[in-house]
Amino acid sequence: MFTNIYDILSKKNIGYDNKIAVKDNQKEYTYFEMKTQIDKIAASLLEMGIKKGDRVAIYLPNSFSFIVTFFACSKNGIICVPLNWINNQLNVRYILKDSGCTALISYDSKIREVIPDFTSMDNLFENIYILMLEFRAKEKHVAQSTISEDTNLLLYTSGSTGQAKGVILTHFNTYVGGKIVGEYLEMSEQDIVLALLPFSFDYGLNQVVSTFLVSGTLVIKYPYLIYEIPQIIERERITGMAGIPTIWINLLNQRNINNFNFDSLRYITNSGEAIPERYLGVLEKVFTKTSIYLMYGLTECFRCTYLDPKMYGIKKGSIGKAIPGCEIMVVNDEGKRCEANEIGELYFRGQTVAKGYWGIEKDSVFIDNPFNECYKEKIVRSGDLVYEDEEGYLFFVGRNDKMIKKYGYRTNGFQIANEILNNCDYVKACCVIGIRETEGQKIVAFIELCEGESNEIREKDILLYSKKEMPMFMRIDTVITMETIPKLNSNKYDISKLEYIAAEYLRAL
Repeated sequence: MFTNIYDILSKKNIGYDNKIAVKDNQKEYTYFEMKTQIDKIAASLLEMGIKKGDRVAIYLPNSFSFIVTFFACSKNGIICVPLNWINNQLNVRYILKDSGCTALISYDSKIREVIPDFTSMDNLFENIYILMLEFRAKEKHVAQSTISEDTNLLLYTSGSTGQAKGVILTHFNTYVGGKIVGEYLEMSEQDIVLALLPFSFDYGLNQVVSTFLVSGTLVIKYPYLIYEIPQIIERERITGMAGIPTIWINLLNQRNINNFNFDSLRYITNSGEAIPERYLGVLEKVFTKTSIYLMYGLTECFRCTYLDPKMYGIKKGSIGKAIPGCEIMVVNDEGKRCEANEIGELYFRGQTVAKGYWGIEKDSVFIDNPFNECYKEKIVRSGDLVYEDEEGYLFFVGRNDKMIKKYGYRTNGFQIANEILNNCDYVKACCVIGIRETEGQKIVAFIELCEGESNEIREKDILLYSKKEMPMFMRIDTVITMETIPKLNSNKYDISKLEYIAAEYLRAL
């Protein structure tokens, strides 16, 4: 019976002790070596007086060290608070305070950056140190039993629409998210999975769990450069990898991409944001023997939907249907289920739904299911607008809180980017927002141009194309070209910063 996420190593991998579990920058670790290290760290944490229910921050990059620390904490019932390795000091200190962390596990230098005035810290293992944030007498604690509904993780959201919030995930949430994804990806012990996404995010951590559930091998390369990815796939005979649009776009724009052998690559997945439609066909041509899974998810419930690869060419751009064992509801402004092709907000129910936000009793995301009167059940309001076609396939439209109203009509930046800018071959990346002014909203497009393109010429081209091809309420008013559009640690565009830049730009005109 499953009770703790550590169980996937202690019970599921019997007979695989000598198999390679992790390859971290060419250094290999077997399942036996990994479990041995986890058990040692778990014992050390108990000796230090860290008990079940305490929150412990893990401030490490993707690495074997992160993995063994995470599972050691989980084994003891300690609540893990993974921190994004590229988080700034202000964000780290906020999360430590908000979660009430007892300890911080990281490298010596990283701890000194964040908390320069500490008194002492202990060496945990292999250059990894633990700083006690709640100083008290160290006393021995007996490990307490854990059940599947105990809290395993606090995953902090990126805070794109306000202050970051800690999403409460149980051991069962963590387990079932990896199990469901692993099953529809048809994963097995033969899989060699390339881990590029941060383990501090649900998408990256889900890869770890789903790989270990089937006794596969996880290949870590950190840090990495985009040109190294094809080399790693070919050299390590990678069978699966997850990515976000930035990774796929930069990968596909490599001039020598077709010189590599991707025959080993059985599947790839995308989530986070939609891949621009003009790249979907290119992806298919480059990875000719690979199943392409387009997915959609939220930190609040790990994965929500996926598109069966068999429908990739038929339902281009769709985020698919609900993952197995879960349900999607599309709800209109009147609180009723939408008809086919009617745009509404995506609601989600199922086993992967988190328990809520840390320290917040009531919120507008985790709500009682309004469509089930038999028993109380918490479901998730995503804040995302979608529509469902006649066959039940979902298509993403945009964020509900980022709607743009112009000339009395509603649109959103995602739709404009998809229908205008992503059709322009000279546009590498783009983000469209609305800025409120006295006469109404202005539509501002931020653009990253392909190499060798002229800013001034292409800005005019985009405005002209928009004027000719789009209805008045969707026409772009201002184009701002940038070398790199600012993003959050989650790799989503930093809308707050873009709104400030756009407002200053328009004010100066």
